[in-house]
Formats: sequence, structure tokens, C-alpha cells
Amino acid sequence: MWRIKLQVLSTKKILSTLVLSLLISCLAFSQNEHGIKVGANFATIKTNENYGSDISTLLGPAIYYEFRSLGDHWGYFMDLGYSQSGFKEVYQGNQSTLKVGNIDWIPIGIQYSFLTDWSKIRPILQASLGGRASVHGTVVTPYGSHASGMDEFFDVLWSLGGGITSGKHMMINLSYGGGLLKVISSDEDWKNKQYQLEFTYFF
Repeated sequence: MWRIKLQVLSTKKILSTLVLSLLISCLAFSQNEHGIKVGANFATIKTNENYGSDISTLLGPAIYYEFRSLGDHWGYFMDLGYSQSGFKEVYQGNQSTLKVGNIDWIPIGIQYSFLTDWSKIRPILQASLGGRASVHGTVVTPYGSHASGMDEFFDVLWSLGGGITSGKHMMINLSYGGGLLKVISSDEDWKNKQYQLEFTYFF
């Protein structure tokens, strides 16, 4: 049932993106911070063809290390961490669940606020672009569970969101995004979609 489309990025391109991202942050901003982000990932699959099945959302954890560099209005951030994605499917009365553990790397993240004092409570808008590589996957059916073979999976992630900062150390954010690549079946347009509710504490 699960046919995986493998996508590979060269190590050279990944390292070049990381170096460029760090260079931009050092040149453009003056206040650097490090933090831990934890949250809930509400993941599913967007598809135009589900063969009569009912596809719904799967709730999974997300935890990241975040680097952030701030200016007066603009901020840059970079995330690296773990998230769980997948979806639930009901077909002919039987429910199956696909759970996938991922390593997420977000080298390009931009924040903006109309206010200038980051130490006070204020709203922010943000956008990000990065990648996701799965490390394990499990399919659970009424007849048992088995590995899904999702460790051969790579996706390009995007997200748009907004939130509120509280003081210099805390931020709450809600984002919507997903994958740009087909992740299941080379014939149908199945792509990752997710909402992510996040809490970040900066040291």
C-alpha cells in the first residue's frame, strides 16, 4: 500500500545553505539567543484520491533546538529537532494509523513584528523553509503493526504562522504548513500537511 518516493539532497547543498543562513544572521542582526521549542504536531495527508477511505489527523510530539537572531523589527531563526507526523485512515470500517518519526531541519526562518521592543508582550508573524528526513515509521492496523519503510523518505517543509512573545524568554506560536514533495505513491498527489502548536523558552 505504501509506495515511497525517495528524494535526496547533496551534502554540498545542505552545507552551503547552512553557512549562508548563519552568515545572514550574523550580518543582519545583533541580538542572538538559543532556546528549546516543544509542541504538538497535528499531522495529516492531503490527497485528491483516497479510494473511499476517511483520512484524519494524527497528534504527535515535536521538540527542537532553536537559534534566533533579532533586529528591531525582523528576526531570523533556525530549528533542528524531532517531530512525529503521519495520519489516521478508516477504510471499510477498519482504522489504520501511520506514525512517522522525523528529523526536521529548518535553516531559513523569518520573524516580523510591528513593535520594536522584544522584551515586552507583542505579536509576531513568521515563515520558514527547511527539510525533513524520516528515521522510522510504523503502520498499525486491526491485524497488527509493522515497519512502514519510511526511513527512505525526504521532504521539503514550509510553514506560515504567528504568535506572541512574552518578555525576553518565552514565545507561543501556531503555524500551518506541509511538504512540497509527494511522499506516498508516485501516481497520486499525496503530500504532508500539518498544524503545529509550539512553546519556546530562550535562555
